[in-house]
Amino acid sequence: MIEVRKACQTFNKNTPYYLELFNNLSLTINDGDFISLIGSNGAGKSTLLNMLAGSFMPDSGEIFFDEKNVTRQKEYVRAKYIGRVFQDPKMGNCPDMSIRENLSIAYNKMKSFNLTRGVERKNEPFFMEQLETFKMGLEGFLSVRAGSLSGGQRQALSLLMATITEPKLLLLDEHTAALDPVTSKTVMEKTKEIVETKKITTFMVTHNLNYAIEYGNRLILLHKGEIIFDVCGEEKKELTKRKLLDIFTSSVPDDALSDIMAFG
Repeated sequence: MIEVRKACQTFNKNTPYYLELFNNLSLTINDGDFISLIGSNGAGKSTLLNMLAGSFMPDSGEIFFDEKNVTRQKEYVRAKYIGRVFQDPKMGNCPDMSIRENLSIAYNKMKSFNLTRGVERKNEPFFMEQLETFKMGLEGFLSVRAGSLSGGQRQALSLLMATITEPKLLLLDEHTAALDPVTSKTVMEKTKEIVETKKITTFMVTHNLNYAIEYGNRLILLHKGEIIFDVCGEEKKELTKRKLLDIFTSSVPDDALSDIMAFG
C-alpha cells in the first residue's frame, strides 16, 4: 500500500507567481489498484506523479511505501522499485543503444554486478517473446538502435522496460498522448494486459476520458491540487462519459471544464 499523508506543495515562493498547489493532500493507493488520474491543466496530476517518484519532495507531509517512510528518499533509490513511462517516447530509452541493450539495462535492474557482461545472449529468446506480444515486429530487430524506431515502437519498448522486472508501482504520465489512435489503443491494451497479469499497482495520468473510464478499477478527479471525485469498483464500471462530464460540470469552473472536454 502507498500513502500520501497531508502533503503540501508550493511553487515560486516569495515571488508574484506564488502557487500553493497541495494543501494537506492525503491519498491511499491500495495494492493492485489501477488508478486513472484526470483533471484540467495545472490540476497537479504530473506534480503528484513526480512526488511519488521522488523527483521532488513535498514541502511538508509524508509518503509511505508499504509502511516505510520514503518522503526524503532520493529519486534514484525509488527507481529501484518504480517503473515509469513518460508522454514523450524519447524519454524512456536510450536512442544510441540497441533494443537488446536497452532491454538488458532494464532487465538487470536491482541485480548485483561484478565483472560480467551486461548484455547476455541467453536473454534474447525472452526479450523476443516479450516484444512479440506487442505485434509491432520489434522481436526481429534486437540489434536496431532505439532512436531509429517510430514513436509508437519506442513507447512500446519503454513500457516493456518499465515493467520487465515487475515494479511495486508503475507511473504512466499520459503515455499514449503522443501516439496515433491505433497505436495508442494497442499500447493501452498491452498496458492493461501487463498490469493485470503481473498485478502491478498503477497510477495513470490521462486526458482521455474514454481511457479513464475503460481502464483500471479506480478513477480520481483532481482540481487545483484537491481530490474532488474518487470512484472505484462497480460504481466506476457504471460510469459513462456523459456522467463524468456531468460530475465535472458540478465540480469545476467552466474554464477547467472546457479544458477537460477538449481532450475527452
